[in-house]
Amino acid sequence: GAVISLLVMWGRGAFSAQTAQEAMRYISDGFFVAGVVLAGMAGLAYCGNEGTFDMLFFGIKQLVRSFTVRDMTQRKESFYDYRKKKQAAKKPVLYILITGGCFILAGGLFLGLFYAV
Repeated sequence: GAVISLLVMWGRGAFSAQTAQEAMRYISDGFFVAGVVLAGMAGLAYCGNEGTFDMLFFGIKQLVRSFTVRDMTQRKESFYDYRKKKQAAKKPVLYILITGGCFILAGGLFLGLFYAV
């Protein structure tokens, strides 16, 4: 998040801004963009944890196996077994959402400072 934020700030010219108001605008943009990217990633990770992409990934995995695995006994994994294995290995996503929310709040704070200056 910090890297995205700094890259956006640098790309917008926050470090060479002529006025404080201009700098606050660019800093706000950097934090907001990073927050939205992190929140979007958290949303996609949550959807992935809930099984939204399981059928797609299973199909791709089976397609690759059909060309690479010669032993038919290794290809016998059913979608039910694959889904159970994926459900057991859920990854936490709340910390990504909270971090993204903090970046969005920081962007809002600097937006308020932009209008106050």
